[in-house]
Amino acid sequence: VGALEMKGYSLYGGNALYDEDWNECCEIFEKLYEITNFPGYANTLGYIYYYGRANGGVPEYDKAFKYFTIGHLDGFFESTYKLADMLANGMGVPKNPRKATMLVADISNINLEGFCQGDFTIKLADVALRLGCYFENGTAINVDLEEAYKYYLMAQYAIIKRMETEKQYGDKSVMERITQAVDRVKKKLEEEDKT
Repeated sequence: VGALEMKGYSLYGGNALYDEDWNECCEIFEKLYEITNFPGYANTLGYIYYYGRANGGVPEYDKAFKYFTIGHLDGFFESTYKLADMLANGMGVPKNPRKATMLVADISNINLEGFCQGDFTIKLADVALRLGCYFENGTAINVDLEEAYKYYLMAQYAIIKRMETEKQYGDKSVMERITQAVDRVKKKLEEEDKT
């Protein structure tokens, strides 16, 4: 199991020993999950299927939903907020922005508390980014640009601290999305003040 996991994560994006190979990576994690029922492997499979990495870029939302649900039920924050993304946008499931907001709000305080206690590797940046989006766009709640800006700034600080502490796959793109959101909402707030 340990050797398979190491190879699977090496193929997930590639490294010095292995080139990126999403198909073999997917096969390995399917086998690992079948052997162990470990929800962390389900979370990884959820990402592979969500982004269509082993399907030529075409998402397989039914499989992603299945594996993210397994991860969510075992407390994997990544699975929870990806389920929320699917529900908020109706990706392979009926659109339910209210439930999406509830899922993210449920893990928000847990992540904030862990962050304040010094765990900078926690998923606060990802959670705060989503809450900022919900307030900016009025997803299941009223539009509130000040609240959106607050969550975006929280996300920005959290991603900076996380990247200083450890490198996680995808952090650069998360940082770019947060920076764009901060700039966008700051501009909207300045325009609001002018009127």
